Amino acid sequence: MLNLNSDDINLYLHKNIDNIYSKVISAAKKNKGKEENFRTEFAIIINDIFRDLDIDSEINPEQEYSVARGRIDSLYGNIIIEYKAPGRIVKKNPSANKQFIDQVKRQVQGLADKNKIPKEKILGVVFDGHYLIYVRYRNEIWSVSEVLKVDKESLELFLKRLLSLSIEKKALTIENLLNDFSSNSERTKKLVEVFYSKCVNNTSYNKPKLLFEQWKHLFREVCGYDFDTLDLKIQDLKKHYNIGEEKIKVDCLIFSIHTYFALIIKFLTIEVLTYLSNKKNEGQSSPN
Repeated sequence: MLNLNSDDINLYLHKNIDNIYSKVISAAKKNKGKEENFRTEFAIIINDIFRDLDIDSEINPEQEYSVARGRIDSLYGNIIIEYKAPGRIVKKNPSANKQFIDQVKRQVQGLADKNKIPKEKILGVVFDGHYLIYVRYRNEIWSVSEVLKVDKESLELFLKRLLSLSIEKKALTIENLLNDFSSNSERTKKLVEVFYSKCVNNTSYNKPKLLFEQWKHLFREVCGYDFDTLDLKIQDLKKHYNIGEEKIKVDCLIFSIHTYFALIIKFLTIEVLTYLSNKKNEGQSSPN
């Protein structure tokens, strides 16, 4: 599947999660106490999913990956999976899982040291087919999820994390935001230029015209601004945003800039809310 995106992943999992869940639970029940057998069967399930989505060549898992602080069972990008024999993870006695969690912490540190990446970028998962535990490093402390029962919902979230590796989403950092969406980025300049062109040349659609006129009215009320200004600083914006017209329409340009950054804020809001929703689904995290 070319140009795989999050919608493709969500649609695939929505259609196939019943079958995938059945296979995972069957593998766990069949291999109680047999870590290696369960690990092999689960790897086959994952590889089948990768082939279905035509991303098997994009995600290259490492098996038994050695780091200074131990050996990682399976490594998918920056996601560590530490398998346990089905039945080993204990739901009602979290202290019994401490050795597994400590093992993953060492692996996260070892991977960070070996690949020279921040620990915050690595997700560790303890998994026995019946339960899973997320382990990560955040805000200079270790954060460990509660013991999560493997059901269709938790399995789907886990698989989304694995499959999203093929999308190569950038980290939401100040540096990345400035590089990609500041007023100096080529992406910003190009999109503002497109918005401006659409605003100036629109003769067919009334709704955008009404929206534009309403925006002008509100903008004047808030800023007291005269769109017929000859302010050289405003006029210089056309050079910055590559507007080729000799006589620039200042109102359309400011509207285009305002619209662009308003959209960026909305997309960032969606991203943050999605992250918080996923965090809630994982269960309340607690430092260990």
